[in-house]
Order: sequence, then C-alpha cells, then structure tokens
Amino acid sequence: RGHRVALVDSMSHLERAHDARATADTDDGRRASSDPSPSTQSAWKRTIASCEVRFPLTPYKSQVQVMSAVVRAARRGTCALVESPTGSGKTLALLCAALAWSESESERREDVGVDDDEDGEEDEARKRETKRIGNGKPPKIYYATRTHAQIAQIVGELSRTAYKPHTVVLASREHYCVNKSARKGGDVNAECRRLMDAGAAGGDGKGCFYSGQGASKLASLAKNHPDALDIEDLVKMGTSKKGCPYFASKIMAESAELIFCPYNYLLDPRTRSAMDIDIEGSLIIFDEAHNIEDTAREAASEEIILDDVANAIDRLSEMRRRATANVSECELVLRSMKGVYDWFIGFCDEKNPSYGLKQTQEALSAMVRGEQILQTLAEAGLTEESVLEVMRALGVITKYNQENKDPKERVAGSVFNTCEKVLNPIKFLLSRGEVTARDYKIVFTKTRESDRVVSTQRVNSELNRLPVEELVKINFWALNPALAFRELVSENGGARSVVLTSGTLAPLNSFASELGVPFPIRMEAPHCVDMDRQVWGGIVAAGPSNIALNAGYKSRGDTSFQDELGACLRDVAKVTPHGLLMFFPSYSLLETIVRRWRETGLLRAIEQASGKKIFQEPGKSGSYGKKPVTLETVLEKYYSAVATSVKAAKHPYAPAPANAKCRGAILFAVCRGKISEGIDFADANARAVICVGIPYPNIKDALVAAKRSYNEEGAHRGLLSGSKWYDQQAFRALNQAVGRCLRHRHDHGAIMLVDSRFNNSNIQALPKWLRPAMQKSASRFGDQVKSLENFFVSHAENPPSDDAPASKTGDQRKNSKRARVSIVATSPRKAMRNTPITSFFQKASTSNATHSDPLMRDIEQPSKKTKDDQIGDYEAPVFTDDDELDVDIDALMADNHELSPEANVAQVLDGVEWEDWEDDDDLMAHAVQATQTAHTMSKVESTTPTEQVLDVVSPLKERAKKVCGDDSVCAKCGNTRYSQIDTENDDRIALQSQYLDCVLQTKVNDIHEFAVVEMRGGCCASPPSETVEFDRDLRVAFSRVNSCDGDRLIGLRVEATNAMYAHLCDRVLLPQHDARA
Repeated sequence: RGHRVALVDSMSHLERAHDARATADTDDGRRASSDPSPSTQSAWKRTIASCEVRFPLTPYKSQVQVMSAVVRAARRGTCALVESPTGSGKTLALLCAALAWSESESERREDVGVDDDEDGEEDEARKRETKRIGNGKPPKIYYATRTHAQIAQIVGELSRTAYKPHTVVLASREHYCVNKSARKGGDVNAECRRLMDAGAAGGDGKGCFYSGQGASKLASLAKNHPDALDIEDLVKMGTSKKGCPYFASKIMAESAELIFCPYNYLLDPRTRSAMDIDIEGSLIIFDEAHNIEDTAREAASEEIILDDVANAIDRLSEMRRRATANVSECELVLRSMKGVYDWFIGFCDEKNPSYGLKQTQEALSAMVRGEQILQTLAEAGLTEESVLEVMRALGVITKYNQENKDPKERVAGSVFNTCEKVLNPIKFLLSRGEVTARDYKIVFTKTRESDRVVSTQRVNSELNRLPVEELVKINFWALNPALAFRELVSENGGARSVVLTSGTLAPLNSFASELGVPFPIRMEAPHCVDMDRQVWGGIVAAGPSNIALNAGYKSRGDTSFQDELGACLRDVAKVTPHGLLMFFPSYSLLETIVRRWRETGLLRAIEQASGKKIFQEPGKSGSYGKKPVTLETVLEKYYSAVATSVKAAKHPYAPAPANAKCRGAILFAVCRGKISEGIDFADANARAVICVGIPYPNIKDALVAAKRSYNEEGAHRGLLSGSKWYDQQAFRALNQAVGRCLRHRHDHGAIMLVDSRFNNSNIQALPKWLRPAMQKSASRFGDQVKSLENFFVSHAENPPSDDAPASKTGDQRKNSKRARVSIVATSPRKAMRNTPITSFFQKASTSNATHSDPLMRDIEQPSKKTKDDQIGDYEAPVFTDDDELDVDIDALMADNHELSPEANVAQVLDGVEWEDWEDDDDLMAHAVQATQTAHTMSKVESTTPTEQVLDVVSPLKERAKKVCGDDSVCAKCGNTRYSQIDTENDDRIALQSQYLDCVLQTKVNDIHEFAVVEMRGGCCASPPSETVEFDRDLRVAFSRVNSCDGDRLIGLRVEATNAMYAHLCDRVLLPQHDARA
C-alpha cells in the first residue's frame, strides 16, 4: 500500500494534474447557446469527490474550481471561502455542485443506520454520525442572498440545469401577501398577525380567508409544479387559487430540498424561529457574501423602545393571572423582563440614583460597555446559564399562546416579539461570559416628542414609567459578527457545512478572523475573461482642465471639483458606446453633484454631447426632486434606452451613429446600493463603469466609530486593526461596483476609478484580476480618453464571430477531447497502449539505455501523424482519494526483476481506462506529441523510498529557473529575505502530517500554520530544490526553498498536489514559527 501511494503521488507530480485541469475542458469549448431548450441537458458531466456533477455548459476553469470547493466542503462537513469574480458564472456552479452533493448524500443516508454491538450497547460513533447526517432524511440546501430581488435571478439559473429538486422561496409577508384588505393598512405584518389572532381566537370567520386550507392547497399545487417558482410565480398562483403564499411557502419548506432565502432568515435567530427554519445537518450557501459580516452583526444587534417593554410586561402580567397552564414558565419570563426593565428605567430616569444619560447635540444619550452590565443582569436573574432557561420558557409560552383558543387567555403576538428582542441580544452577550460581553456596546437615547398620545394601557400600568413625551430607545450593538455566525456551525443543531462566496471576499484570512470560524477550504478563482484584450482600466486623478479630482469629505463640496467631474464624464461618455454606469460613495454626494450639474446646465451638455439619456438610482427622497420612483421603473427606462442605441448600431459591439435618436444611457448609482450588487448589466448595458471616490463608511456614524475602536482593541486577538477594517469596508463596496460590466466570458468593458487618492498602494485592495489593468493606464486624461476610444473602436471593428469559442456545442468538442470514465483493474498492457505519458517514459528510457526492464519492452509506437494533423491539448488524469488503483508491487517484485520508476508508473497506469471519442491512434499521436513537447527529454530517477517520502529529480527544473532566475542564488546581492516579507494580507493554511513534523523539526502530530505567497523574485533565496519530496499524508509534492547559503529552510514550494490543495500549486508556504528566523 505504501508503494502504491508513493507511485500515485509521483504521477500526480509528473503530469501536473489537479482537479480543475482533469475535469474541465478548455474555455474554447464552452457553449453559450441562446436556445433555452438544450440548456437543461448536461453538456458536461464529471465526478468530483465521488459526486457526479452535471453542468449545462462546458464550464470555465473557475467554475470547476468553485464546484470542487463546494463538493469537498459538503462532503467533509467543513466551511469554505470561495472567491470567484463577478461574471464568471459562479451561481450556476454553486447550484450544480450543491445539488450533485445532495443526490449523492441522499443515496448514502439511505444506507446509514444505528447498529447495536454484541453486548447490546449502541455504537456511539455510529450514533453521532447518524444524528449528524439527519437520520436518513434527505439533506437540505439553503441558498441565501442579500435581497429577495437576487433570488429571482438564481431561480432562473436553476431552470438551466438538469436538476429538478423540490424548491421554495422564503420571503416576508410584504412580498407574499395577496389579501387586499391587509395590504391597504400599510403595515402588512401587523395586519396579518391581527387577522390570524382574530381567526384563531374567535373562530368566527374574521381571520384571513387565504390562510389555513387555502395555504395548504396552494402548497400542494406549487410543490407538484414542474418548474421552480420564484416569489412572483407563487403570488400569481396564490391569487388565482385563493391561497396564502406566505404560509404555503412555510409548509413547502418542510419537505423542500433547496430553499432560497435572504441572509437574515438564517443569521437572525428570531427570524429562524419565526420561519420554522431547521438548519441542522444542512448545506448553507451565502452568495454575494461580502455583506455577511454586516448582516451577522445586525442579527445579534437590536433596537428596543422602552415603552414597548413596559407594555409587554403588562400583558404578560395579565396572561399570568389568567393562565391555567405553563404557569412557572410564564413567571420566569415575567420576572426576567421586569428585572431588565428596572435597569432600563433606572438608567434613563433622572430622578434615579443610577441615572447615566448625558446631553449631546441631538439628545440625551449614553454608551455602556457590555462587560459593565454583567452584574446588573445577574441581579435581574440573567446569567450565562439561566438565560437559556428563560429563552426556553419563552418558547413554551409562545407556542401555548398560539395554540390557545380561549380569547381571555390569549395575548397579542407582539408581546412575545418584544420579549425576544430584549432577550436575544442578552443571550449572545452572556453566551461566553466576559469574552462575549466585551463584544457589545449598549446605547441609550432619550428624546422628547410632544405629540405622543397617552394610551389606556399606559394609564392602567402598575410599572414606573417616564413622562409620555419622553421616548427612550435602547440599542444593543453587536460589534463581533462571530456572535451570530458561530450559531450556524455549532455542534448543537448547526449546519453541516457553510460556504461563503462572492467576487470580493479577499483578503480571505481577515474575513475568516471576523467570523470566528475556521475555513479549511479557501479558493480564489481566476477571471474567465482575457484581461489584456477585454478590459480597459484607468485611474483618473485629474480631468480635462488638469484640476485634481478628490472626492474626499473636505473637497467634495468644491464646485471646481464638481464641474471638472462633469467635464470628465462628458468626454468619457462621448467615446463609450451604449450603456455607462457611474457610482458615487453616497446618496448625498450623488444628489449634490446632480443638483450642481443641473443648475449649471452641465447635465444637459453631457446628454447632448454623448447622445445618452441620464437616469438616477432612487434614494430615500426620490429622484430628480419629483415624486418617488421605483428602482424597477428606472431600470426599465435605462434598459430601453440602451436597447434603442444597440438597435441603431451596425452590430451590438459598434456604437450607434452620431445622428441616432438615442446613443445609449448613463445611470447614476451608489456603492452599497441595490444597483451595485446582484443586478445584471451584461454586454451593452454597461460598456463602462466609472467609480467616483472611495466609498468609506460614514466616519461620524457612532456605530462605525464603535466598530473601529473595537477592532483596534482586539487586534491582539487576531482581528483586523480598526483602520484596516475601515479600508476593507470601502474597497469591498468598490469591488462590487467595478464588476458590473463583466458578466460573462466574452463580455468587454472599461473600468475607471476617478480620484487622486488611488495609488499603487491601495489598488492592491482591488480584485486580483483588475490590478494589472490599472497599472498600465496612462496618467494624462487626454491620453486616457484616446486609449479608451481605441479600445472600443478595436472591439467594434473586430466583433466576436458566430463561431467564437463560446458558441461551440458539446458535440463539437468531442473531436478533440477524451475523458477518464473509470479506474479499474485491466490488462497489464492496456495503459501502455493508450496513455501518452507511457510513451514519454519510453523515449526517456531509450535515450538512457534502460531496456533491461521487462515491462518497458515491446511498447507500441504511436502512429505517424500527417502534416494536416493538429496537436490537441492533452489533459492529464487526476487521482483522488476515492480512486482505487489495483497494483500489486510486491507480486511484481517476486519475479526478482528490478523495476525502474518508468515501469512502476506503467503498472499504475494499468488501472486507468479511457473512453475515446474518435480514432484512438490519431488522438494518441496528438497527445503524445503534446506531452513530449511540454516535458522534452527529462529523465526521472528514483531514490530509495522511505516511509515518509519518495524523492525524484523534478522535470520542472527548467521552468523553475525561468520563474526564479539565476539572480536569486547570490547571497551577497542584498535581496530581501523571505522572512522579511509582509504576509499579513496573504492567505493562511494549517496543515498536519508526519512529513512536515520531520522537515520543520517539531513534535509529532503538530499543526503547522503557513502563509501562502507567490514565488517572488528579488528575494534572497536559493532556487527551489531539484529534488521533489512527496508528503504521503497530504498527497502533496514539495520542493524545499532554502536560504541562499543552503543552511536554513525558508519555506516549501508546492510543485504538485491532489484536488484538495489545487489552489496551492506553484505557491510557497512560509512557516509561521521560529524556523523561519
């Protein structure tokens, strides 16, 4: 078995095989058919980690990497960070991978049960595994997005796949309510609860007609519908069938395999409870997860109105007096709520000795640290242990109230909602004592409102209350997103695996530190576009008049800046065809700029010069100073104007003629707004994106200031510093905006960053794929506009042809590809006949006189190729942990033949069976030629295998020299040492193996943390070792990177790897301990 593993690792190294290259065909074979009918067929089918994944297209390399990461995370029950650039098709990859795992897991769960041992005692390990995988139940997949609007796009992507799971979209009452009378009241939630209470309490038919049997009937119809239904579809069906979509969706969720919902439905424990969401053992995918940090903090935060707490206590007191059941639970909740209320009222009542409010510019307020209230909460009967019992009691009386038909005992559901609002943040605050208490700030604010009305309940209240005109709000601010996120992956009822994916997660290590959860699987996928040809990037520091452009807080109000920005937009819009997006840091700046341009006539001048219509994302006060308009209306008009422009052009890639009635449109939007995320602006809809300024959060916002201070204080615990967190928030928002114009493989567009503050330092925070384009741009504005014009002219003159690689079908690619379909024990000579690497070894052996090896004799020569033949790309097989290689090395050695490594590999390849799509001889000639050209005549020499590693001379030596250069071998050149490299923003990975213990000279079974960096020139180090060492535990091939004098180990370069660590290939792992010193 040891020989077998070593040989498999050897082949992985020599063929440079990893998961993406083994399963994905080249991008040139990708099909992008506009016909929807064949899109549901599986043009691509591969096995990833024992799960058969079916994909409607031939995927990009980045999509294969995404699918591999998701399947591996789900199979292992771990969490993953997956960064895939906007426009690379990650949504389709996520769906297919998750559903493929679900199918495989469902089959596996059917075979899992709980067995008894011989003594009649249950096997505890098997019992825990059965509980973890759901006791045979089909696994659930939760696909969460930021907004309901994004869900509609994802449901549309699902229809393109070959998978047909039972699905449901969970949404709020505002989105689903079909009761016209309930919608007229304005507050749909309150009206719905009132109708449900009336129907349940009196049973007199005054409840909602659409609930009950109507909702059940609708759920049954929707579940049997052949297509996945989004919110709009279910609302239409509910209207026609007289059923409530909201309650129908909750019924459907009980048996659904794929559930779509917004973030907060999973992160917010109150929403999870209200929607009856059970995440235990499920796979959760957060798409566009760059927002999850803020959402998680909000889920653990709460705003409470003091009067609401008092009203809830009064109602609970009435319920206690009339209760005939669950009396002890009611008393426990009532006692805890009264204790918290006494603290609130004491802090806010100026007559009380514990009064703590102070006058500010806007109101009386105070901020209290979480650790300062532990004693106060303990006096109210709330401790780390007791708060869970109080929450359990609250759940009991809430359920009892819902099921109680006696109107005298029932109270409004809002009473229990208020109790949850008070107790949930306290539960998080107390969950780990002082450790989690310091994650909170409690803010008290008291204002005066003279128009408030005295209610009858207030008059009859027995509680001590403030004057009616005084409004007190208590905000529990959670500053650590890990408080809510850790609940998702807890051992007690948590999900099996959580996958976070977005185009802007980097830096991945800092993101993981904020969430407080280990992410052993991390991946940064490359973009699918040709960056040199399809992307134009530029930083605009000054406009046409050479006036500096700085959108910072101090200079944004300067009219010279505003006018220069308008002139810049005018010149850019003239040369940009069709659609153009312009993002601002905030709504206030957007409205200020537009107001100035309108007053000076510059707005009209831009429209006349460019021939484009101008639209604006609606803000809180509406657009253009008129009555508020909806985002849907704005987008409809914008798309219509772009479509008119495209129709007037010679072809979609050419601009509309100068005399056209409409030559496109300009859309003003805001970073972090709805337009900047999740809305598709493919092709002509966004040929250019202009980002004005850097969208920093409002520094004067008290919550932002508190978070910065919290991170500064927690930097020693591994958190980002406050300033780095602040910068990261800005650039993540910026990165989302710049990705609007690149939506697929053959899209093209321009990205322009307008602000003099952009420099070589902070552009490193931009997406990895965009940085080179920004560094190549000209510095003068006139030169930039000319370059931009040439960029669009080039695409207009050379549009993609009808037979572009994107239009190739699955049938066409069969002429140039072959796929591994199985690994089985076959005849000893079959692998030699049809595996090109065998012929490569034969040639190497011939030149080195190794004919004495009996297994290397009589190998068939590949057929001769004609001059008309084309050499196809050969993609090597990948060997994963699930592959079975039936090679008996001991039996071969019994014949006393001394086997060369070539024969060893030939025997292992005997277990590989290939399915050919065309004539085998011709294809083999092409593949052998490609392999021989790539690897030349390198000789492979084996050393004596040990229990740890197998050393071979690396055939990658020449390539390594080209990467490092000969300069790096000089010890006196003054180059930077690797130990001095700043790795703070690089990825981290933790590995464990006997090989690493030996190499790093640490104790056995130690966990080694590495910084993952690229091979860097200009660093004082010797070239990578010519000897490649194979780690049997990790199945990774390493070469050692030593100091220039060869005395000290600096790091390990990853030469080859299995699918698990494919993202580490060609990277250097720097140990994060004293061995680097």
